[in-house]
Amino acid sequence: MLNNETRPTITSPICPLSMPDRRQSPSRALDGRSSTSTTRAEAETEFVQAIKNYQTSSGRMFPTWSEVLEVARALAYEQKMPAR
Repeated sequence: MLNNETRPTITSPICPLSMPDRRQSPSRALDGRSSTSTTRAEAETEFVQAIKNYQTSSGRMFPTWSEVLEVARALAYEQKMPAR
């Protein structure tokens, strides 16, 4: 087994930028959860459940990005415009 110093970085064929090996970063479970991350986790859970419901109702296990955006908008997602 390789130690952390000799483990190569991962290069994706889709995104040619080098990505650090996630196994080297500290665990998120160790840093403690704040109320913001709890709220984010609840929002993520709601979104994942909405996608699963869409997959079941439409019979499509792999929705297109347009369909994913449709699900996000059904959850009242709105794009924030940058402040000028």
